[in-house]
Amino acid sequence: VIGEDEQGELIELDAEKVLTIPRKIRSVEVVKRGFMSNFLFQNISNIFGAPKEVLDIIQNFEPLEEPKSKVNLSEEVKKDLSLDENGEVLLTNDFVIGRTQDVFGDKIYDMTAQVKDTIEQIEVTPSDSKRAIDRLKEFVKKGAVKSVVETAQTSYGSDMKASDKRQIEAKLNHEADKMIDKLHTNFEIQKKVIEQQRVEAQQNRAETGRSSAEIDKEFEQKQKDVIEKFNEELTVAIQDFTQESSKETVRTVETKKKEREKETIEEGVRDHLRGFSRTIPSFLMAYGNNSVTLATFDTIVPDKVFLEVTSITLDQFKFLRDGGDYIEEETDAQLPPEGCFVDVDGNIVGRHRGIIHYTVGQRKGLGLALGYPAYVKSINAAHNEIVIGDEQSLYSKEILCNAVNFMSVAGIEAGNPLRANVKIRYHHRGEDAWLKMEGEDMLRIIFDEPVRAAAPGQSAVFYDEDRCVIGGGKIVKAE
Repeated sequence: VIGEDEQGELIELDAEKVLTIPRKIRSVEVVKRGFMSNFLFQNISNIFGAPKEVLDIIQNFEPLEEPKSKVNLSEEVKKDLSLDENGEVLLTNDFVIGRTQDVFGDKIYDMTAQVKDTIEQIEVTPSDSKRAIDRLKEFVKKGAVKSVVETAQTSYGSDMKASDKRQIEAKLNHEADKMIDKLHTNFEIQKKVIEQQRVEAQQNRAETGRSSAEIDKEFEQKQKDVIEKFNEELTVAIQDFTQESSKETVRTVETKKKEREKETIEEGVRDHLRGFSRTIPSFLMAYGNNSVTLATFDTIVPDKVFLEVTSITLDQFKFLRDGGDYIEEETDAQLPPEGCFVDVDGNIVGRHRGIIHYTVGQRKGLGLALGYPAYVKSINAAHNEIVIGDEQSLYSKEILCNAVNFMSVAGIEAGNPLRANVKIRYHHRGEDAWLKMEGEDMLRIIFDEPVRAAAPGQSAVFYDEDRCVIGGGKIVKAE
């Protein structure tokens, strides 16, 4: 079994190393599959933000297999796929509302009669209220959820996969149960509180001078008021639920549809990259020696041979691997030039190749020897500086977001924070946090535990306890 060591040199690995060092397993996987493994292409979504020069080079690679369709990464395609700056599908509220109107029109799912029947059953037989509530749940599932899903299926056809349909229906059914149970629990609590108050009033009637009949009449009216309030809350909540269910169904189907389209494009890019990567072993075997590594193999391959085998020049390969300057066609503006690495105190500690080549949290490829592991803490584009710090400096307890967009909640009122789980990147597991509005369009997120490498420009996505998206925003500052 062959894999890379920490210096990037290909060596023979024993079983113990393969089993205990995860990065060795990845190297083994890559080599065993002839450099075809997807371990090489985990960040493929970044291709949607790559300049035209990079795309042209990749298109020159002979694909391993003929792509299902031509790789098209135009701005129009990116817009059609609703991609954010990280290359992930993120639908806007306006888009979802528009598509919901297209799919469902002005269709109304009226449950007023079913709610009224449920309330009457609870009034007549209070001890049987749970059974009445369970029947209402089934009405909502069959009359609203199933109808919403079936309407969407008719509109989307094959674009709504059977697995999508099952997932949506199960999620909406769960949300319906949760909503109705919560209102019913609150109703039962209010009833018990009023009954307790009635008992206490009866026990104290000697001191208050009120008759038993007067007290019973007062609290009987309170119980009726609670039932009427429960009726109104149920009716409104179910109406809101059916409307949100329509939007949630559209959001899910459209997101999965666009993600499949995006995956097709990404797979086409992977095929071109695999076409190139399968040439690497031949170079290593033909020109390699004990000092050659994957990071240096290009230095021993003749330019002419490299071009003939890969269809690109060595300079194009180095541009693809290391980055470089290029001219934007639309602006004729050159990318940011070289600049300074500075520490957290502003002291210059080195030179960088241009801020586009670095990301917050990056450690490798900095070319710095500071006596401690150095990381990119932040990027100051205005001064063309990259701030360097130790790993601890990467962690932030709070972040500020603007361009905040709420989906399943109306918003957050000032002084009334919202609890949520927040993800700051696609593969981030998420951290529990408090969300607090500051002014009209700024949101402060206070994490229970510090998060690593939160950077301005990244998206922050908020989830509720059921992992449903509440909303999102763009990070402007990490503290």
